[in-house]
Amino acid sequence: MKTLKIKVYEYAELNEKAKEQARYWLLSSGLDSQFEWECTQEDAKNVDLILEGTHHGTMKGHFLNGAVNTAEKILKEHGKTCETYKTAKEFLKAYNACEDDSPEQDSLVEEFELSILEDYRILSDKNQEHIESEEYMADAMEANGYTFTEDGKRQG
Repeated sequence: MKTLKIKVYEYAELNEKAKEQARYWLLSSGLDSQFEWECTQEDAKNVDLILEGTHHGTMKGHFLNGAVNTAEKILKEHGKTCETYKTAKEFLKAYNACEDDSPEQDSLVEEFELSILEDYRILSDKNQEHIESEEYMADAMEANGYTFTEDGKRQG
């Protein structure tokens, strides 16, 4: 049996080129991206909205129990400064001003679905941008105690 001794380094101890390699490893692992996506999906599910993912830059999804139900839940669950809150509030105001079961209400429901899905696409993009930032990656590697070889390859 052979015993190999390998020096390992924490992210902060690496030179810039090795840090770049370590960040590449973290991004390519997809772990944080998957976690962020699951959190976004869970947030939407809490307001009875199912997110199916993006296709050609458009978020796809659907209401579980109708647009009005989702809008009302958003007003209860999301902060007033959130874009989803603003979108839901505008929708309910316009929807409630219409006659029941009118074509105008149907049109408003379709517009609301597109708008709220766009809000979630933007949120998802911002979350992805955040996890790709050097600051986030450095914090994540330090918090998880990841170690690397001198050239920035994951070890351990």
